[in-house]
Amino acid sequence: MAGIPSTRPRKTLSSGEVREYFYDRSTGRFLSNDREEALARVAAPVPTTFAPGTIAALVGQYLLSGHFRTKLAPRTQALYRGYLDLIRQEWGDLPIAGIRPGTIELIKTQFEETPRKANQIAALLRILLGRAVKWQLITSNAALKPEMLPTPPREQVWTQDEERRSASC
Repeated sequence: MAGIPSTRPRKTLSSGEVREYFYDRSTGRFLSNDREEALARVAAPVPTTFAPGTIAALVGQYLLSGHFRTKLAPRTQALYRGYLDLIRQEWGDLPIAGIRPGTIELIKTQFEETPRKANQIAALLRILLGRAVKWQLITSNAALKPEMLPTPPREQVWTQDEERRSASC
């Protein structure tokens, strides 16, 4: 059914926390880990056009690009969509011409409690701004060489059976 959040199986994080992931059934777009928030996002209208020259417009262009649609595996597309939605929601109104390396560092600082998320956002901003350079929207990529945050090693080791179950979700 379109417009109703669907959930993937619950995941147990290394901390022991159990987390649900809600997606829009019609688009596959990640909505939230909270059911009420996911329902609110489904009910909210999604803008189809964005102000030219903004991060939101750049994200929209990238999602429509042949690179995103044909070069990335479906699982990578799903992962990127969740982060791209976050980028569009949090910083979508920023003009891309005004983004500096310091802006990237400030964005990373907002997520330093979750370094993998901070690093993924920085990596996607590098991709987005690299595309903006290729499309001649800006002259240089402010996220070309962001310093990645150190990530702690995993403490949880999965058995092969657990990996197969996770991969089939």
